[in-house]
Amino acid sequence: MPSAPTTVLCHLPDGYLRLDELEKLFPGVKFVQVPTSGPVPPGVSGEVLLTMTAPSDNLVDLLGRGVRWVHCTGHGVDHLPLGVFGNRLVTCSRGVSAEAIAEWVIAMILAWAKRLPETWVDAPPEKWFLTRLDLLAEATVALFGLGSINMAVAKRLAPFHCRILAVRRTTRPSSLPGVE
Repeated sequence: MPSAPTTVLCHLPDGYLRLDELEKLFPGVKFVQVPTSGPVPPGVSGEVLLTMTAPSDNLVDLLGRGVRWVHCTGHGVDHLPLGVFGNRLVTCSRGVSAEAIAEWVIAMILAWAKRLPETWVDAPPEKWFLTRLDLLAEATVALFGLGSINMAVAKRLAPFHCRILAVRRTTRPSSLPGVE
């Protein structure tokens, strides 16, 4: 006799996940979209809750619907009321988006240093030499925290030869060369 599919309650904004595609990739899993706030429809239950890393007015209700594992799609769980989870397994997506976010951070740093978009070249300028372009090699970049995202940022900054300072809660030295 085939076992019942695992039910994942998707406590995320509509369209955040492509549930139809996930169901094709994971035929043994039933994905159920649930509201991110307000009343939860009667009869909704599941073993897994996929949620945001932000508190919600219906989170406790959802936890009482058979949930044994809570996975938060964000980087951390600092903003969640951790006391309500009891002995359930709680995981997060730490590090999953670190590279994509780090690339965005580098793009923003370069946009600032090179004064984009105001210096964007879409036609030959009258005078090429009038725009001052800052160098990252002469800059000090401060990183607040040295978790997976800022580790990825620091690795991408290293080729620019800038001074990289990291401020964090522990006094443990950085494992990355060139990061103070």
